[in-house]
Amino acid sequence: MNFRKYFLILLTFLPAASYAQKSSTGSYTFPKDKSSYYGELESGKPNGKGKTIFVNGDSYEGEYVKGMVYRLSGR
Repeated sequence: MNFRKYFLILLTFLPAASYAQKSSTGSYTFPKDKSSYYGELESGKPNGKGKTIFVNGDSYEGEYVKGMVYRLSGR
């Protein structure tokens, strides 16, 4: 009976551990145009709020999803 109890407890917490994302804050250089990004990262790529400074000096500050700028259509 004890084995079953521990097995059920393990099954309860196992899914939560497998979905954990590696999130942090840091910098990233886009390989294509060498623009610099600073902000939230997930698995080493921009994800969340951050700022990109482009090589020509322009900048963008906003939301990123999986390494790409997130913009709502129609804006």
